Amino acid sequence: MIRVIRGNIVELDVDVIVNSAHPTLMAGSGVCGAIHAAAGPMLEPVVKKLGPLEPGNAVTTESYNLNASHIIHAVAPRYLRKTTEEELQLQETYKASMKEFQKLDNAKTIAFPSMGTGIYGWPLDLAAKIAAETLSSYPNAEIIICAFDANTKAAYLSAIENH
Repeated sequence: MIRVIRGNIVELDVDVIVNSAHPTLMAGSGVCGAIHAAAGPMLEPVVKKLGPLEPGNAVTTESYNLNASHIIHAVAPRYLRKTTEEELQLQETYKASMKEFQKLDNAKTIAFPSMGTGIYGWPLDLAAKIAAETLSSYPNAEIIICAFDANTKAAYLSAIENH
């Protein structure tokens, strides 16, 4: 089941949140910066040991000061050449996140931000379509797409309805 809500992912009361991470896994801007800030200073030394990661990969850490129990740090590809390979790599980012989620014994809910639609340059409608197609293959998971604004929410709702 996929639900789309509007809100701030760091405030959600879910088992797992996904961080749209920089390949170094260090704090950056956007969602990644907000997650690091909300999790607190204990997160940075942990991810420093886990990075760098190639796009399409993910790792899990504790969540520290967040309501969630865990953070899955997933690295989306940049949308530079606008190729099928980049689209497949974004799919792999979602799949790697779900693989990490499935390793967590008691985790039932997972929340994703709009992966790659910030500084990585993914067009919102295309990113939403890839997310809907990929995440719909996990019907037993409670998946939340957390949109920060109304346009993002509308794009994901449309992608899920049209899938």
